[in-house]
Amino acid sequence: CALPISLYQSDTGRGEKNVKQHMFEFLFDQGLPFHVEPVSASGEPDVVSLHDSQHHFIGEVKIFDSENRGKSYIKKAFYQAYRYCLDYNEPLAYLIVFNVSTKQLRVELPSDPDGVPRFEYNHKTIFLIVIDVHEHAGTASTLGMADTVTIPAAELIHEVEEATQTRS
Repeated sequence: CALPISLYQSDTGRGEKNVKQHMFEFLFDQGLPFHVEPVSASGEPDVVSLHDSQHHFIGEVKIFDSENRGKSYIKKAFYQAYRYCLDYNEPLAYLIVFNVSTKQLRVELPSDPDGVPRFEYNHKTIFLIVIDVHEHAGTASTLGMADTVTIPAAELIHEVEEATQTRS
């Protein structure tokens, strides 16, 4: 799923939508039957697999640009994915984050045996997939240490609990 950064940069106002469209095309090409932005009790998840599978694939797609769509935006995205698990009565969902920033996104979460970070809360699991699509100038040996935006797991729990209390 090679994503040209130009999909985002050519129109940052619609960049997230353009990136999602590219991902939908990729998933379709891979043979995954799915709905795009179906309405659920608490919103519209970006992608949900069709009912013929044992469990729904629930995917929420976000852009991380470290400024307008930064740390707080990603924390809210975890809550969205958690809510969609509740809406569809599913045990897990995927949060797919396309990093268009020069900064690295680091979410302090445990990983499953395959190395995929996961957020577990109230018997629901959100897997985090971060895809760095920024075109870095230079080689790994010349880039030096990247600035990092870190989100501790405690902040994610606080976000979910606060949002849950607000909705009650």
